[in-house]
Amino acid sequence: MNDVILLIDKPAGITSFDAIARVRKLLRVKKIGHSGTLDKAAEGLIVAATGKATRLTRFFLESDKKYTAVIKLGESTDTYDSDGVPVAACDTSFLTEEMITGALLSMKGKQLQIPPRYSALKVNGVRASDRVRNGEQIELSPRAIEIYSIDIKSVNLADMTVRAEIFCSKGTYIRSIARDLGEKLSVGAHLAFLRRTDSGKFSVNDAVKPDEIGEAFSSGRTSFINSMESAVEGMPSVSLGAELSAKVKNGLRMHPEQVGYAGMSEFALFDESQKLIAIARRDEKDGLLSYLCVFN
Repeated sequence: MNDVILLIDKPAGITSFDAIARVRKLLRVKKIGHSGTLDKAAEGLIVAATGKATRLTRFFLESDKKYTAVIKLGESTDTYDSDGVPVAACDTSFLTEEMITGALLSMKGKQLQIPPRYSALKVNGVRASDRVRNGEQIELSPRAIEIYSIDIKSVNLADMTVRAEIFCSKGTYIRSIARDLGEKLSVGAHLAFLRRTDSGKFSVNDAVKPDEIGEAFSSGRTSFINSMESAVEGMPSVSLGAELSAKVKNGLRMHPEQVGYAGMSEFALFDESQKLIAIARRDEKDGLLSYLCVFN
């Protein structure tokens, strides 16, 4: 189980760190990491990696994400989710389904989003959430994100919730979407439920819960295990012969055209046996290959 990508379905109620710790213990691997942390209250897909594959997690962080979310209107919390302390409650009797759907759908597109103060974002090297809990007043800068689509599945006026599937860019906080929806409707809101269903090319349908890994092996289920080669499918790639492969493994800087690549984006390099040996890109300064990671 070394040097592979693992798709983990994190349960709600445990941190991403705890979920990965369980996987490490079950698989008895020394080195394991993950990309795209989920809040403790959230559930769903975490893309983990072991051994050499941990060097690929930086690329998975750049992926677009899909979520299923339930937003509760009329009740605000300090963390913008159900784990937070209630801070306000408003009358919602005047809201209609049309008002709710119209406000939520208006949030599609490119925008600047203010992250939650209770988040893992670092402020001068310290998590924003830790600073807030220590009584500090902090202001987080808006970040450029994009919400590609919002598919509203249901609006329940009886309990004032709206369920939607949201497809968005990296760095988007669904808790902030809940907060902003509450502000648009002037009633406040918080995120009552969140499940990450997709991260880039990976789907939670192929994932396994941490405590079910042993059962998955016993039943022959391996959809949650991906090789490094399959994990970079979709990235521009070049296959090399033995001579060029050796040069790449030694980190020799060459013009991208020497390895048969004329593009400007990051690309994968494979050896003659189709093993992943490097991720590289064209250096903007000198035009030569710049290796982001090399696998020997």
